[in-house]
Amino acid sequence: MISAMLLAIFLVGLFPRGVTRAISTLTTKPGEVLGYGALALVGLPVAVVVLVVVAITIPIAVFLGAAWPVGMWTGAVIVGIALGEMIAEQLRKAYWSRLLTAPAGVLALWAVGQIPYIGPLVLIGSVVAGMGALKVVILKKDALAEDAPAETVDDEREE
Repeated sequence: MISAMLLAIFLVGLFPRGVTRAISTLTTKPGEVLGYGALALVGLPVAVVVLVVVAITIPIAVFLGAAWPVGMWTGAVIVGIALGEMIAEQLRKAYWSRLLTAPAGVLALWAVGQIPYIGPLVLIGSVVAGMGALKVVILKKDALAEDAPAETVDDEREE
């Protein structure tokens, strides 16, 4: 749990725009996020097995096998960061820094995950949603292009 809170602080501190995109993707495109997340959660292990069968692609399989748990962990942390922001808004403390709300959200997600029977389902859902948000933000070029600033035209060149 402490490592997840530190990862949340790290992500918020070093990648604030990426975290903002991931959180907005979670709320604006929930179907797409859940679909891609479920595909990543189930599809990556299947792809690893297929790649191991073909002997020449074993290095790729090793890389994907190592990336899968990292993606699950990071995805759950992204959902925890979003939960922290939602909690801050409900408490009317929206001005709080993300460096404070991110670990609080991860802690809240961990606490809910400790509830018998319901907790594991919530954690699996957060992993699926988080992995889907990461996939949409990182791998889809149009998601990155939406927030990119428009290119400025130099007026002196036109004259």
